[in-house]
Amino acid sequence: MLPYAKRQKRTTVLDGAILGNLFFEPSTRTRVSFGTAFNLLGGEVRETTGLSNSALAKGESLYDTARVLSGYSDIIAMRHPDSGSVAEFAEGSRIPVINGGDGANEHPTQALLDLYTIQKELLSHGTSIDGMHIAMIGDFKIRKNRAFII
Repeated sequence: MLPYAKRQKRTTVLDGAILGNLFFEPSTRTRVSFGTAFNLLGGEVRETTGLSNSALAKGESLYDTARVLSGYSDIIAMRHPDSGSVAEFAEGSRIPVINGGDGANEHPTQALLDLYTIQKELLSHGTSIDGMHIAMIGDFKIRKNRAFII
């Protein structure tokens, strides 16, 4: 993936595919990284940001919103301020849903990024992550700090 991320190679593997980026909670890095990755692989991105800009603000359920919006995309990346909301949305969706963070509950893509970063750094020093013990330090009340606990 690195040659694509560095724009050294181009691909259209996701040509014609649409990512629905639904970010109902403030986000910059996660939202932009999902969109950028999808674009670099040749796909298109449709963005919805903020609860006040959605039918949820008028009382529509996450399930009903998922039923409708899953008809417009091939995959959805979602962040929402309420714990368990992404799972609730996924129940109504007809397409895959990626959890980009749901309140104080989960942020699984952060764990993948952390693991990738550790592995990349170790490999650059000729070491493998296999058999490695990793110490975690920080405030585990913060979702991003808990994300890596596997």
